[in-house]
Amino acid sequence: MKTTELISSNPETASSSSGTVLITRDLIGEFLDIAVAMCEGTEYSAKTTWDGIGIEYPPTDYSTNLALGGGILEREGISTRCIGHNINGFVWDASSYGEDEEIEGPTALIAGLRCHVFSLLGEKVKIPVIRHKTTYFYKLFRVHLSDGRATTVAVDPVLATIGAKELGSSSGVRYVVQKASENYAKDKVSCSLSRFVSLELEKAISAVKQGSPTTISDDVK
Repeated sequence: MKTTELISSNPETASSSSGTVLITRDLIGEFLDIAVAMCEGTEYSAKTTWDGIGIEYPPTDYSTNLALGGGILEREGISTRCIGHNINGFVWDASSYGEDEEIEGPTALIAGLRCHVFSLLGEKVKIPVIRHKTTYFYKLFRVHLSDGRATTVAVDPVLATIGAKELGSSSGVRYVVQKASENYAKDKVSCSLSRFVSLELEKAISAVKQGSPTTISDDVK
């Protein structure tokens, strides 16, 4: 029997401080999404996250997002079919190309993803304990670009706090952020506006620490 790191003789589930062993055929909701993320070699996320430099990472809700989970079934050659009906609705099963094992589920997507997990991780899978990350809020600045258009940039709040201390005030930080935004040329740099602004702020902070002349005027401090 193909399994992943069984930690107990209990035939149904087994728990430890590092995770819980569950039967693959019964995986549902977050447990199924976590198992699929394990198969995909990516980090599970229950909600959209941002890295603060303009890149957005959508939630890994494979079992309810057909656009996300369906692509896996197509890539892996997993087919699904409706095999019956019960009081909860239709019953589906899924199988991988070239394999005889059929895995059932309440939706075609869930059946298919269970089949995917079964093919890679076996009849039972150890679901690790997921500690959801605390939402991290980036400090937003409203700025104007060189062409006059208004937009918003995101700066790490820790960097903004250090900047306010080293540059004399939060007004100094806003000044650097605005000037950097005006100097941003997308066709000449290989990073987002927020990333460029953050790098310029770091340079300004470093210059002040080294005693170098700063372009920040006294009226904005």
